[in-house]
Amino acid sequence: MRRVDCQRCGVTIEEVPWGIGKHTLCKAYMLYLAHWARK
Repeated sequence: MRRVDCQRCGVTIEEVPWGIGKHTLCKAYMLYLAHWARK
């Protein structure tokens, strides 16, 4: 992930679709586990 040093916002990190917050699992894997747990 790339970092940018913005004069207005400070240091910001590029957002990626698989990195939601502090989750270590990607969204697709979380959905798979949720579906698997319902069985």
